[in-house]
Amino acid sequence: MLPYASRLYNYFEKFQGKRLIALLVAFFIIFLSLGVAIGQIPILFDNRGGETIIVTEGNQKPVEKVVEMSGKVVYSDPSLHPNDNISYKLLDSSGKAVILLSATDDKLKVIEGATVKLQGKLSKTADGKEDVLLVDKVIFGK
Repeated sequence: MLPYASRLYNYFEKFQGKRLIALLVAFFIIFLSLGVAIGQIPILFDNRGGETIIVTEGNQKPVEKVVEMSGKVVYSDPSLHPNDNISYKLLDSSGKAVILLSATDDKLKVIEGATVKLQGKLSKTADGKEDVLLVDKVIFGK
């Protein structure tokens, strides 16, 4: 094998200038086409049987926006919304109810009576008539 390698080396050592560039371009094209051919093998043996998965808007979840509201948190009678776990509402500066509030922990109980900024996601009550802010974050101060 060593004599064959030395003969091959001596043969390619003679290539210079335009012949060397032509040889390199030829090797590039050969190896590029070989790589593309090898890359197509998994596609030929794909087991999906030509099925194409199309994602439509019906398959996607709606994107929920984070909403920020400010006002005074006050207690609301839970019997007004028996199907929901809602005991608080947010009042604006004039004392008018802005939105119903819900949280997974006791943060609303702690801030009852305080004027704060609340961040969370909008939702609807079980009957779908009123908006509810699912509070994630409470911000004190202005």
